[in-house]
Amino acid sequence: MSEFLTISRDKCLSVYKGVIANAQKKAESADLLAEAGDFGSAMSFHIIGLEELIKAFFLFLDGKGFSFRQVKGMKGVFDNHGLRYLFSFFLFVFSVIGESFGIGINYIKKINDERDYKKIRAIESDPNKLLQEQIFPHLLDKLRFVIEELKWYKRFDNLRQNGLYSDFNGNLITPIDIDEIYYLEFKLRVERVTKTIFSIIDEFSGEHPLTVKYLPKIVDRAEEKGFYDILTQFIAYTREKSAKDKKMSALELMSSKLNEFLESIEKDPPTFEKDQLPSQ
Repeated sequence: MSEFLTISRDKCLSVYKGVIANAQKKAESADLLAEAGDFGSAMSFHIIGLEELIKAFFLFLDGKGFSFRQVKGMKGVFDNHGLRYLFSFFLFVFSVIGESFGIGINYIKKINDERDYKKIRAIESDPNKLLQEQIFPHLLDKLRFVIEELKWYKRFDNLRQNGLYSDFNGNLITPIDIDEIYYLEFKLRVERVTKTIFSIIDEFSGEHPLTVKYLPKIVDRAEEKGFYDILTQFIAYTREKSAKDKKMSALELMSSKLNEFLESIEKDPPTFEKDQLPSQ
């Protein structure tokens, strides 16, 4: 068993920095390999670096008071490629949500600032107008985008291996077949997750009064709202499905569920009541 699971919170806050240093070294090596035209190996090193970042991320969070390492199944973060790819995808989704956050509230603020009373009265009389015309189309586009991007994360394990080793599948497959365009598209995905991880670490590391005030509350809410229980159940569910069907990885399962969700909300768009309208 990895001793990452048992080190103290204080130790986490020093150890994670060393893991990040290793991740950054892998990314630097990847860039040098790409400069030399070895795009396959560069992709493999970027993926390894991202996996190290995921490990560092959870060590950091636990050092700040969270309890991810106590969740049954989370040891896979430290010894399983698949779980690290899954959390990479979750962080990608988090970045997408972050970009989309507050679209409805921003629209309300905009029409208030412009004193567009016609639109204000329309929303007050029919809150679903805001949802259907402003929020829902945007969220649908983002959901379709997330589902399309998931295809990249499902390839990560193959890319990690095929970037280093030759294979034969009816035809010879070698790392030198990977061209610069494909590599750069791949690198954009890795950099997006990397940026998200560092943004969260920077935010939670700061001494800003809001961080000092609200971080302990976020830590407490994670426990109070049963977040860790949900995570335990999710990991157990994916393992159960994977045990029954070896092709059903956690990311394949995620892809299936997201497509089902997209289909359901396209057929039956959500609505809300007037008292659920975001406060102006």
